[in-house]
Amino acid sequence: MASELNVSASLEYSKNGNEISKFETKTVNVTGTNFVQLNQSIGFDREEIIINGGNAFGDIGTAGYVLLKNLDATNYITLYMKAEDTWLPFAKLNAGEIALFRVANDVYDVWAQANAAACELEITMIEN
Repeated sequence: MASELNVSASLEYSKNGNEISKFETKTVNVTGTNFVQLNQSIGFDREEIIINGGNAFGDIGTAGYVLLKNLDATNYITLYMKAEDTWLPFAKLNAGEIALFRVANDVYDVWAQANAAACELEITMIEN
């Protein structure tokens, strides 16, 4: 079967007479048949987000699209990736915010850290 996954993103901005409205959608063919949704508690120490096979997502062979949502009402979560021996922050999820991206085939290490109190991170992933 083809075209099993619809991915959408929208962005609307209006301030001081400046406006932009974008809506993009993409239909994606998915080879795998599995998906997972779980919550992970993110603490003060940087920790790995569970996004690929060999962990809590055991049935996921190759990671595909990941949707992350910070379920905390107050605190933010910083997302990191590691390049050689350097931790690089690449995204910040304020309270209630989301991030949607496709995981690169060779990426297994995406890490997260809460800023002031432990936060629940909702993780949804569709197998590639």
